[in-house]
Amino acid sequence: MPRNQVQTASNVSFWDQIWEDTAVGWRYLYNESVKSYEDFVREDPEASAQQVAAFKSELEASRGYLDTLHSKLPPTPTDPADVALAELLPELETRWHELAVGFYRDVLPADELVIGFVPIFIVAGLAIGIGAASWSFAAYHYAVNLREKTALVAKELEARQAAAAQGQVLQPSTLPFDDSDEETTSKLGAALIAGGFGVAVVLLLLNR
Repeated sequence: MPRNQVQTASNVSFWDQIWEDTAVGWRYLYNESVKSYEDFVREDPEASAQQVAAFKSELEASRGYLDTLHSKLPPTPTDPADVALAELLPELETRWHELAVGFYRDVLPADELVIGFVPIFIVAGLAIGIGAASWSFAAYHYAVNLREKTALVAKELEARQAAAAQGQVLQPSTLPFDDSDEETTSKLGAALIAGGFGVAVVLLLLNR
């Protein structure tokens, strides 16, 4: 199954399993985002649809960069920079799935609606539920951050490989990343558990 395949009646269990394995902080954020954004989504579906499209675009861009990295990274890397990248990739994949599950578990192709699924609106042929729409607001900051990270890594890998093919001296790697986003995520999880959604929203805004 492609990593970015949209939920359908035949692969619901895929996203359900990802959801069960997702950290409690992210799941709590999802549930609280629905409570916080549900009224707005229903009252202004046009603006919500634009936000959904923006969030989906960030997810798809990150997925493209991740797939590029998987295809270009040597199977058994020996260069220290490639080794560092191989160690980083699982973390980036985990983050992508954490963000994607909050969206795709509440999305269906418009022509594959099932009993009990009530869409709020249609975007690019996808029927969007209230959870996916709410999540696109709450998690957008993190989707942008992931897209920026994966783009940087993919471009660096391509540049290093192009230089090596021409016999040029490779530039020092910029990996690993500064861990400020990981620290923010840890604070987010702690805030969600200890203080609730309001504190998490403050952290999201402070780290834009």
